[in-house]
Amino acid sequence: MQAILVPTDFSPNAFKAIAYASEIAKATGASLHILHVIEPTINMASMQTDSSNKKIIDDRIEKLEQTLKSATAVFPEIKLIPFLSGGKVIESILNYAEEKKIDLIVMGTKGAGGLKQFFTGTITSGVVGQTTIPALTIPASLEICPPEIVLLATNQFEKKEKLLNKIFEIPKIFSAQVHVVAFKETNGDENADYIYNEDQLQDYLNVLKDNYPEIVFEGALLQGEDFEREIEEYCSKAGADMIAMVPYPKSAFEQLFERSETKNMVLHSTWPVLAVPAIPSINE
Repeated sequence: MQAILVPTDFSPNAFKAIAYASEIAKATGASLHILHVIEPTINMASMQTDSSNKKIIDDRIEKLEQTLKSATAVFPEIKLIPFLSGGKVIESILNYAEEKKIDLIVMGTKGAGGLKQFFTGTITSGVVGQTTIPALTIPASLEICPPEIVLLATNQFEKKEKLLNKIFEIPKIFSAQVHVVAFKETNGDENADYIYNEDQLQDYLNVLKDNYPEIVFEGALLQGEDFEREIEEYCSKAGADMIAMVPYPKSAFEQLFERSETKNMVLHSTWPVLAVPAIPSINE
C-alpha cells in the first residue's frame, strides 16, 4: 500500500478517519492524501474570483493547514499531501483517487454504521457505491486501535487472487484474524441447503488457509431471518474490530444485498466497514 486518501469536511468524523488512516500509513509507509472539495464549483485554476469566493477559498485553505498541523502533531512520521479542489464532491473524490493511483479511501461516517450510509445517499455512500478502489468507513464513535479480528461477510466465496489480496491486506498488516461468515436465510426446513452451504464454507476456508498461511482463519454459517441482527450479534460475541464486504455491480449487488431480509440492514457505529469492489480499478 503506497497511497491512502482521506476526503475531509473538517468535521470531527473526518479527523477520526484521518487518525485511523494514519495508523495504516504508519504501518505501511504509505503517503496520506488529505482532500477537501469546495462545492458549489469554484474555478481553482484561477484566483480571479469575486470576493465572496476568495473568502471561501482562504477559509478552507486555513482549515486545511490546521488539519495538517493537527495530524502532524500526532503522526509526525507520516507524509501528508494536502489538496484543495472545487467541484462536485463525489466526482472530485473519485477522479482524484484514480489520478493519484490511490490504494485505499478512508472516510468518516456520522454516527451510523458504514453500510447504513450505503443506502442513505450521503457523500460516503456515493463514494463507496461508485469507486473501484477499496474504501474503509470509520464511525465517529470508534475508539481507534489496530484491528485484531476482521469479519469477512460473504455468500459469494470470492477466490480471485487480486480481490482477496485487497481484502486481506489490512489483516496482514496488523496480524489480525479473519472470521469468514456466510448467512443462510431461515425459510422452512432446508437442512440440505444448510449442509451444502456449510460444505461450501469449509471448502472456502481450506482454500484461504492454503493461500494465506500467515492469517488465522475461522468460519461460521449464520442462519436466521435478519442478516443485520445476526452479523451484529456475531461481531459482539467474537469481538470483531472491522467488517469486510465485497460490493458487486448493480445486478449482482441487488441479488446479494437488496433482498427483503437485508434491505434495511444497519451496522452499528462500533465497527469500521471495508468495502472492496469486485470491479477492478482502471489503474490495475
